[in-house]
Amino acid sequence: MAKRRKTNYFYSIISVALVLFLLGFFGVALLFVKQQADSQQEKISMMVELKEEADSLSLADLKIGLPAADFAHEVRFVTKEEAGEIMRRSLGDEYISPDMPLPFYDAYSVNLKPNCMNSDSIAAISLRLKENKAVSDVYMDEGLLGEVSKTVQKIALIAFIITALFIIVVITLIHNTIRLNLYSDRFIIKNMELVGASWQFISRPYIRRGMWNGFLSALIAIGIIATIWFFAQREAPELNLLLNNYLFWAYVAGLILLGVLISWISTFYVVNKYLKMRVDELY
Repeated sequence: MAKRRKTNYFYSIISVALVLFLLGFFGVALLFVKQQADSQQEKISMMVELKEEADSLSLADLKIGLPAADFAHEVRFVTKEEAGEIMRRSLGDEYISPDMPLPFYDAYSVNLKPNCMNSDSIAAISLRLKENKAVSDVYMDEGLLGEVSKTVQKIALIAFIITALFIIVVITLIHNTIRLNLYSDRFIIKNMELVGASWQFISRPYIRRGMWNGFLSALIAIGIIATIWFFAQREAPELNLLLNNYLFWAYVAGLILLGVLISWISTFYVVNKYLKMRVDELY
């Protein structure tokens, strides 16, 4: 009987681990996609064009203030010569000859942080920058930004829907696995009650075992994901950037918590269900 129970626990742990692995793998994949979308947003630059007659004090204030601004992810100074060369490379010499004068000015290229990539924030930042007397104009390709923002919103919506469905499936499968695992112990549970044991006394070891099994299942799931990660990052080194994302570690912790919590609640529910049943209902 003890050997059979250990076998049941083993199969229960593996089954729950596989379910948590699917949820974890999907979640990590979504985080990676979101990270890539955020990276594309950060590549869209806001150009801060400078006046030719700007005074040195205003220029110095902008040079120091821009990199330290709360909205700036990366700041780069672009001379008018560099801007002209970029335009020539983009359009080709057949459209722009090397000796053709181009109406460019010195400017700062500012990559905004992801939380500032929306119309309201961009408008507020533009007004804030234009308060500096050295700034001639501020512009940004909001059409491209809008397309990227819509893509990010779609990803977030799809992620929310699929994650919710996944969690429902995970809860159902884990609950059914625990219910089947405890089915063979239903007479033991009922006999303990009949000899006078309290429900709390009967439930405690099963709940403790269920929580421990849920914890082990989550660790196995994370181990499988880590193994796949190890081989995948050789082909896609950008995966390592996820390690700097707090959402990634929150997701890993959430996976462990989910495994323990669902196992705890399901075990408590199943044990109490058998305790409420009459002896003849157990057959």
